[in-house]
Amino acid sequence: MTLLTSTSATLDSLDFYSANAILQAFMFLHYNETRFTESQSANTEFVVMITLQIAQHVRAALLEMGARLIVVPVLSNRHMKGHRYRDVFTKFQAWRLEGAYDSILYVDVDLLFLQTNPVDDLWALLEDHERVAANKRKPFFAAARDKWQRTINSGLLLFRPSLTDFKALVRLAETGTVSQFPDQTVLDAYWKNVSGAYTEIPATYNFMSLNAARFDSGDQIGSHFKFWDQPFAASYVLWQGAMAAARRHQLRRLRCRALVPVAPDGDFAQWKAVRDSGVLFETIALFSLVRDSTRLPVSYAAEVAHRQHMADSFAQALHVDHRDLPRAPARTRTPPLLHALRHILRDLLAACVSWVAVFDQHAVLSVRRQVLPLHAARVKNRTRTLGVYWDCAGTRAGGFWIHREAMGLTMQMMEDLDVLYWDAGKGRYVEGFGDEVVWKALLDTFAGSMAFVSSKWYLHQVPGSMCNGLLPIDAE
Repeated sequence: MTLLTSTSATLDSLDFYSANAILQAFMFLHYNETRFTESQSANTEFVVMITLQIAQHVRAALLEMGARLIVVPVLSNRHMKGHRYRDVFTKFQAWRLEGAYDSILYVDVDLLFLQTNPVDDLWALLEDHERVAANKRKPFFAAARDKWQRTINSGLLLFRPSLTDFKALVRLAETGTVSQFPDQTVLDAYWKNVSGAYTEIPATYNFMSLNAARFDSGDQIGSHFKFWDQPFAASYVLWQGAMAAARRHQLRRLRCRALVPVAPDGDFAQWKAVRDSGVLFETIALFSLVRDSTRLPVSYAAEVAHRQHMADSFAQALHVDHRDLPRAPARTRTPPLLHALRHILRDLLAACVSWVAVFDQHAVLSVRRQVLPLHAARVKNRTRTLGVYWDCAGTRAGGFWIHREAMGLTMQMMEDLDVLYWDAGKGRYVEGFGDEVVWKALLDTFAGSMAFVSSKWYLHQVPGSMCNGLLPIDAE
């Protein structure tokens, strides 16, 4: 069980606490290295206690991972006003679940088990306690000691839920004793006075250290730290692998509105650059546009495979091959660019994707390292909703990107084109209506507000011999 109280997650995005709750659900329920075993799954659930403030898209992402959600009221009191952890007593709500659960393993949202499932080892502490006949009806509480405080650490707790204990903890919290970590102070004060109840959890299951070398020593089973802020090399690699697996799991189900963030392969510095991009939680798609299937370059199949590989790297993006989409009937004379835009708007931007980078069939993805600078390109022109790549000395476009916020104007543009060029009597577009007309309409629609993406942010190259096959930027 974990707890998620008020977060800074906004519409269609997450914050790191909600993202880590989703990651925890994935790791206990799906991740090969740490998921519940078959025998554990028979009588164990992963539960997230949430408050009413948690956004619907965060709830949906947790449910899609298989978590059980329990909505609880915030527990606080007048002594906690303005305190950094003013809602921390809300975790005491877990003790109210007497009758619903025989025992609860509570895990803070920033405590992760990256390599080992700890369930059997930790529940063995309760089993050992109950082997003593006299203990079977006595209270039980287990926690690790805090590395810096003279109390237990409340990030990992094992206990039997009890309404009696819940009421006692709430009364003790209301006495007005406020400390840096008030829940730990209350728990420590209460359980040290319950004879025979306390069992110490080995520190390796709730490992805390500010020493990077020690943190990366491999001694820990449970790593209690905010991975998104701490440059611990070996642990980052483990965290990154879990994040990529969780994101890939979400993308396979096209659940894109509450994706855990892109955590690139490599080191913490690369992650920090992505983390601080300002658009970390946006969902990206690459779209391989085919306007003339009779003029595909010989290397096109390899190029598309490379784009797919780059998108798949740490699950940073979706990739759509235009050739894989249902074709418009030939009799309708639908321009390929119009056909692509319909799919981009209806099936990508309207569904879950924040923005789409579109590449012409003659463009060659020039980035050969794993980390695509997609976020950098987006940040450079974050106030614009349409960006055009300025190729062939500024006369042609080898690609463009379009943001979800451009949907309204683009849809209106396509409706206007249908009014002008669709022959309802013949069930087709009029002769002469093609990609150039659609492209000019798109540029005119966003004239004065689109970005021309400079070469510094190019993701692709266009061989000089292919320039004539691209759409003109100064379309007549």
